[in-house]
Amino acid sequence: MKIKEEYKGKTIITYDSILGQRKVEVDKIDPKRFSYYNTIGLGYLFEKSTISYTGIDQEVQEADAVEEPQAVEPKPARKKPATKTRKRKTNASAN
Repeated sequence: MKIKEEYKGKTIITYDSILGQRKVEVDKIDPKRFSYYNTIGLGYLFEKSTISYTGIDQEVQEADAVEEPQAVEPKPARKKPATKTRKRKTNASAN
């Protein structure tokens, strides 16, 4: 990110209810910390850089060469693992 020319050489004073007044010298701002300055409300100091990409034009394929979609097989249903149940002993004494 690049700092706008109109703010270079200036000192900006911001007020925060928790931290109080903060003085920020624009010449000492590190553009790498753009996200920090944006969160404290100083994002307007930076120029918005947009990157545009141009794609390569591909040749249009003929309509006959279009592949037909393949049939999708359904997944087999899951079986629950067999669980063993505990059986009570009929002659057990209760303590």
